Amino acid sequence: MSVDDLVQLYHQQTTQLLDKHGRLVRVRCKSQRVTTPWFDADCWAARRRTRAAAERRFTFRRTLSDEDKRVWSEQMKMLTALYKEKCNMHWKPEIDSSDGDMKKFWLTLSAVLGKDEM
Repeated sequence: MSVDDLVQLYHQQTTQLLDKHGRLVRVRCKSQRVTTPWFDADCWAARRRTRAAAERRFTFRRTLSDEDKRVWSEQMKMLTALYKEKCNMHWKPEIDSSDGDMKKFWLTLSAVLGKDEM
């Protein structure tokens, strides 16, 4: 038998064995999201704290108490404020650095809006 025939036979036999002894499982892979350039370790940590401390307690454990809702709401407000601050701290110097160069300004603005290059 040629090498190609042996490889094909090997493939057929392993496929038959796997079909016989193992079940087919569908796996969904999440697409890799491109994070924004300003989303750093502080943002990850704050998001993790918010989810662990407040969101899970209120929503997933289903306490639905007013106190847990208040804590979760406050954590979300702090998280949103942190995101806004980080975003502004990242993009404001980028926009300011264009200093009259309209091409650079519009490229930066397109990046802020999440669009590809113009």
